[in-house]
Amino acid sequence: MEENKQQTGKEKKEKKEKKEKKEKKPRVKFKELPKEVRKKKIRRYILIGVAALILLLIIFSKIASANAKFPVSTASVLTGDVESTITTSGKVESDITKIYYSQISGTVGSVPVKAGQAVKAGDILLAFDEQSLLLAGKSAQAEALTSSGTYQDQINQNAKTQAKLTEATVNLEVLEQQITDYKAFIKDQEIKLEDKRNARKAALSAQGMELSKRQADGEDVTDEMAEYQYQVETLDISKDLVDIQRTINDAKETLSNLEEYKAEMKSQKAATEDNVMSGTTKEAKKTSNEATQLKNEQTMAYTALVEGGLKAEFDGVITEMAVAEGAPVAEGGQLVTVASNKQIHVTVNLSKTDLAKVEEGQKADITIAGKKYEGEVSRINHMATLNANNMPVVSAEIAVTNADEDVYLGVEAKVVIHAQNAKGVLLVPVEAVNSDKEGDFVYAVENGIVVRKNVEIGISSDEYAEVVSGLQENDQVMTEISTMITEGMEVMPIPQENGTPAESE
Repeated sequence: MEENKQQTGKEKKEKKEKKEKKEKKPRVKFKELPKEVRKKKIRRYILIGVAALILLLIIFSKIASANAKFPVSTASVLTGDVESTITTSGKVESDITKIYYSQISGTVGSVPVKAGQAVKAGDILLAFDEQSLLLAGKSAQAEALTSSGTYQDQINQNAKTQAKLTEATVNLEVLEQQITDYKAFIKDQEIKLEDKRNARKAALSAQGMELSKRQADGEDVTDEMAEYQYQVETLDISKDLVDIQRTINDAKETLSNLEEYKAEMKSQKAATEDNVMSGTTKEAKKTSNEATQLKNEQTMAYTALVEGGLKAEFDGVITEMAVAEGAPVAEGGQLVTVASNKQIHVTVNLSKTDLAKVEEGQKADITIAGKKYEGEVSRINHMATLNANNMPVVSAEIAVTNADEDVYLGVEAKVVIHAQNAKGVLLVPVEAVNSDKEGDFVYAVENGIVVRKNVEIGISSDEYAEVVSGLQENDQVMTEISTMITEGMEVMPIPQENGTPAESE
């Protein structure tokens, strides 16, 4: 007997310990259960729900057959605030992306950063080989001097050519006039000479006839005849005629020299016209020289800038590193790409329904990698594209206004846009609103009778819809609609406590 009592006491003690152990067992959350256990529980819940629904239908059927009033859930039309939100997701992208290109040909020295690494403004992205920088700087300096000297030589040579062209052009104009004047002068002198000679001949002819008549009359004119004969023989060498002829000869010699000089000037003009720069050519050479000077100045400034390494201009993330240590790089070659992680946005796609509610400037809540940020609709594209389902969508950018170092570029972000809102308006639960070909309507309960009421719905949230017209405050509307409910049917309303809604997200 004593042993049985001891055994019974021992069993009670073990049961008590098991009970305490069971009570102390920590409760496991549903989402932390194994996958198979969760599936079993879900199936069990579904079976329980189906069984409850069947039981409810049986009860309703019996109530209806007994001509009892059908119980319905109702809610009051309330006054409150409602906000329409749009929940979507999109890719985190940077507003500012800079691709750094090399402005020299050379060799990369050290590369202290890698793709995906976050950097601060002023951090060294890479360094060039010192010899490469020195050579690039000296080459740019030499090229600048050579270009400047060549351009100045061209300008000086052109000035000389232009001077010769100007000289030839001016001289030709003067020579033309001088030649014309000398030709006219020579002609005048030749006419003068011929007139004097003819006048002298006429006078001598008259004198000869007179002497012949006197001699025929028996007069002794021997001496006069001798003088006459002398004058006839020396007519062409008389001083006044000789002076005129000499003037003519001198003028012809001068004319010959002028024509020879004219030919020389024409040749000089022809040679310089082809070699002198036009205004366009001169301006082109000037522009070319200025461009060369500017390019080399930029190269020299760049070598000075990156002497201590190429530095980031803003805070960001290295999205691409195109070179490695010791690699050659050509002028204009891509080096590294940095995207800002402080000035960022999330690109989302909006359907035509959502687009009607969204405007630039609306606030948004953004979740990136589990961390919440503030946002604002900064841009809405005005051209639709087709999504994966071949449906037209419009992209929009949601600026992250308080981005920090925890932001990850390229990841998916959740976005809740605070679209339209209304304050102090009539509200009904969204499940009370129905639609057919005639529009939106609700089933209201008035004096225990089901009444259809057409309504105009405004802003809707996940829980409440704004009633623009068709209802009044405190009206009772049905929140659960069944095929067993018909308009005009007597029902037993069961009010549901829905409180006064505030802004809904």
